[in-house]
Amino acid sequence: MEASNASGGGALDLSTERDRAMVRSYIARGPKRWKGVTEAVKDRCIGQLVQAMDEVESVDDLALKVSVRCNIAKTLAMIEGQNQKDDHQQQEAEKPTGDVHIHFHVPPPRVIGEAQ
Repeated sequence: MEASNASGGGALDLSTERDRAMVRSYIARGPKRWKGVTEAVKDRCIGQLVQAMDEVESVDDLALKVSVRCNIAKTLAMIEGQNQKDDHQQQEAEKPTGDVHIHFHVPPPRVIGEAQ
C-alpha cells in the first residue's frame, strides 16, 4: 500500500509508531473503507505488523518493548474491528429485504362423530 506518510511521502512503514498511528487515525475518522485495498495488500500490512512484533523482541528496554507491543496490538485490533464491521455489513446486505409472508393452513377441528 503506497501512501504519503507524515514525513513527506513514501511507502507506509508499519514498523514505525508514526505510521501505525496514522493507520489507526484513518480507521477511527469515519465510516469510509480503504478503496483499492486488496487481500494481498491486507496480508502485506498484517505481515509488516507481525514482523515488527517479532523485531521488538530483540529490544533490551522492557518498557519500550511493552509499549511497542501494545501499540502494534492496538493497530491490529482496529484493523480487525473494521474487518468485522465490513463482514457484518455484507451479511446485512445479503438478507432479504422484501416482506416475507408465511401462511399456515390449519384445518378446523373435527366434530365428534363426524366422518373424516
